[in-house]
Amino acid sequence: MKQTHGVYFGKASVSLMVDERHQKPTKVIHKGETNFKKGVIAPWGDDNRYPNKFMDAIRLNGAASGGLSLLKSAHYGNGLTFYKNQKSETTGKREKVIEYKEDHPEVQAFFKRNKMNTFFTETINDLESYGIGFPSLILSKDYKKVLRIRRQKTAWGRRELMNPSSGFSEMVYFKNQWDDDDTKDAAKIHSVDPMWCYEEILEYCRKKRIYEFVLPVHYTMTDEAYYPKPTWHAIFNNGWLEVSNSIPMYKKHLFKNQLNIKFLVHVSEAYFEEQYGDDWTDKFDVDERNKIREETLKAIDDHLSGNESSGRSMYSRKLKDDDGKWVNAIEIEPIDNKMKEGSYLPDATAANTEILFAMMVDASLIGGGVPGGNMGSGSGSDKRVAFDILSALFKTKRDTTLQIWDLIKEWNGWDPDLQAGFENVKLTTLDKNPNGKQSGI
Repeated sequence: MKQTHGVYFGKASVSLMVDERHQKPTKVIHKGETNFKKGVIAPWGDDNRYPNKFMDAIRLNGAASGGLSLLKSAHYGNGLTFYKNQKSETTGKREKVIEYKEDHPEVQAFFKRNKMNTFFTETINDLESYGIGFPSLILSKDYKKVLRIRRQKTAWGRRELMNPSSGFSEMVYFKNQWDDDDTKDAAKIHSVDPMWCYEEILEYCRKKRIYEFVLPVHYTMTDEAYYPKPTWHAIFNNGWLEVSNSIPMYKKHLFKNQLNIKFLVHVSEAYFEEQYGDDWTDKFDVDERNKIREETLKAIDDHLSGNESSGRSMYSRKLKDDDGKWVNAIEIEPIDNKMKEGSYLPDATAANTEILFAMMVDASLIGGGVPGGNMGSGSGSDKRVAFDILSALFKTKRDTTLQIWDLIKEWNGWDPDLQAGFENVKLTTLDKNPNGKQSGI
């Protein structure tokens, strides 16, 4: 289809004939693709296990786990809501009018068949965790309908090296354990270029006889070729996550292995000689002397131990040693506790603060969950404003997620005026709303 575009320069005009079928983007060959071979993947991380190692570290960290859960919840909001932009009869302006799936039987059937609430929850989990999702779409035999859509786990997926002839990764390989880059035991699904429109994807599937394909959806890539590097992953790469995780592990082992001793008791041998006189050496044999020593130490220990010993004093005589110096018969030496209360908590505070900063999560939204920190949990107003700001920042992220909806709607021929969006949760005060929240798209 040709279109004529008029370009005006003052009174003169020039008509440009544009054949849209021949407007092809320039292909850029990435480093390493000159030796392209089918079945060779782009490894994710140096050992191809980046997603697993990253998530293992996140699961050990309360601040990061809580922050990530909040990002997922804020992204999903109240779930996918339908609406139409209709012109108001009173103001003449276009307004969003809520629509319901029940009024669109084909949409309702598709959502029920594919458990779309679960699908979007899981896809958002992948996007917020890794910045990329790999949903796969299954087509009817005549290519006229998208029948099924499935969430393929992002952590299990690896993209094939870009084919220089097509300019994109034509396959995604899936398996639950990537100990290397071997694709022999991996399931493979055709992939399409996420920048293609519906017509281009349809033409590609028909040409290649493809009935299932992956539509990679991902957040903005800056200089990456295959997998995004979300900015908040800096906490994993710069060491803050490791610092935060190491402190509780260190304290756990320290508490388990440290000696819980408060006093070191010295009892002079002269004490027993003074106490028992000549009987100590003439009457008592070795076993009897050891027994007396043990009984004496036990009596001292009993005197110093327990809650009742608080504020208790102890009597001990002074004796002269062989050099004529006065010495304590019994000396009690307090042992300094090197593990002071609250030690390392400032380091934990700094690490957890860096983690939440990177995730752009206000600490008040997760109860000021910074151990030992001086930040309070925040007032209700602080929480409402922080949550409103966080929700507002999800516009671009939600647009990425909605690429899936847009493609399915166009492919299946649903009402073109039917729009979808993830509804914000709007927190309010209880005097204005009994349940404390409102909604808004």
